[in-house]
Amino acid sequence: MRIKLLLYSLIIVLVVGCNDQNKKRKVDAGVIITKVTLTPCENNILRVNATIDLKSAATVEVKYYKESDPQNVHTAKISPSSQKHLITLLMLEEKTSYKFSVKATTDKTWTSSKEYSFTTASLPSWMPEYKVTLNKLKVLPKGYIHIAQKEGAGYLVLLSYEGKIVWYEKLGIGVNVSSFDPQSGTFACIVGNNPDRIYAGSEIIVVDLYGNILMRRANTSFDNPYFHHDILRLENGNLVVINCVPKVFDLGAVGGKADQTVWGDGYTIYNPLGEPVSSWDVFGEIDPRQDPNILGIGINEANYPVVFDWVHANTISVDTDGNFLMCFKQLNQVWKIDSKNGQVLFRLGLNGNVEMDPRYITQGVHSVYRDKNGSLLFFDNGLFKRQSRALSFTVDVTAKTSTLTREIVFPEEYFSRAQGSVYMTDQDHYLFGSSVSQTMIITDTIGQIVWNCSSSHVFYRAYPIEKIEL
Repeated sequence: MRIKLLLYSLIIVLVVGCNDQNKKRKVDAGVIITKVTLTPCENNILRVNATIDLKSAATVEVKYYKESDPQNVHTAKISPSSQKHLITLLMLEEKTSYKFSVKATTDKTWTSSKEYSFTTASLPSWMPEYKVTLNKLKVLPKGYIHIAQKEGAGYLVLLSYEGKIVWYEKLGIGVNVSSFDPQSGTFACIVGNNPDRIYAGSEIIVVDLYGNILMRRANTSFDNPYFHHDILRLENGNLVVINCVPKVFDLGAVGGKADQTVWGDGYTIYNPLGEPVSSWDVFGEIDPRQDPNILGIGINEANYPVVFDWVHANTISVDTDGNFLMCFKQLNQVWKIDSKNGQVLFRLGLNGNVEMDPRYITQGVHSVYRDKNGSLLFFDNGLFKRQSRALSFTVDVTAKTSTLTREIVFPEEYFSRAQGSVYMTDQDHYLFGSSVSQTMIITDTIGQIVWNCSSSHVFYRAYPIEKIEL
């Protein structure tokens, strides 16, 4: 379905006037600007291209806003000096009227066009659907929610707290996990199914807000082809991914085989070209031969032997000090790892090395990160209790002690036996992604639901993005 624009080709009208702005002289629009043309982006009705022809080279910026919300003005990426510019307007909503204007600046002069209008069309019928079914918030959180479609066409989505899609990208393959980096404006994704390893992906894709594919590589082109469950871009531009690490052990002393392969986990850091920089795995910290349940069944619904999925890492995040936080579903532990030397600084959870109240031992754990209060916040699936919750702790690394700072128990109908996430949106509210029930909710600090949004598809997690710089 193509976008319908009220004005496909707009000829700039002269603007009369003259004043100083940063010691530059204002001139009539027609002195610099020849023509502005709006065209729809192919296969994406929430992107609009503005082509701007000038009589002389100038830098150009475009400001635009919803007619119904003139206070919320977007500034498109400023285009460097040239006589012809192509600027893409992003973060639009379907069936919505917008106004925009063009500013052009040369070495000595500047000009601004009058405002023009366009209206976006309806989203295609096959797009994912979201519906806000409850909203008790007086003020909606700032920013957006990022989720991705795990099956089918594999959409990346940015969602407003009104439940409206404001950005999407169709990858054409199911997205296992994705993350957004606001510094580069890029999404890093693990997609598809690796035929050689359950829950591992077949490709890594990095795509920007404009739909440009910056990297697309098959798992077989990486030194470790078993990446899964998490990927994110680091400040220096490198990518860190969780991956499986198979290693052979002699388990004869505990009744196993002398050459038993134990599937552990670790992470690998790659440069932007996909070349390995460094790697780490759990075998340097814990030994499967010391695990009394190594030949048993793990915490899963498919009755996988522990040796087949010993620790099941599912999240890696960067702590405020630059070190890594990881959580392991099978171990029911959260680890902090020195990002420079791989030293494990602590292991919080069942049979960990940090003192912990047994009431808060998890039954499946996901989405650990450092929250706005400085606590470790993570999601407890509650696999056997069949009730999920959010837990946050402070940890004294020296004393190896922990203190619960918050527990939020979610209603039973939002139980997520697998996957799932929880993140703070502000000091008083938490965004919870229930993957199994295909629902996102916001609660207050005591667990009262104040916002609810349903999804038409399964998603790995839902996390807030406070601001996007275009």
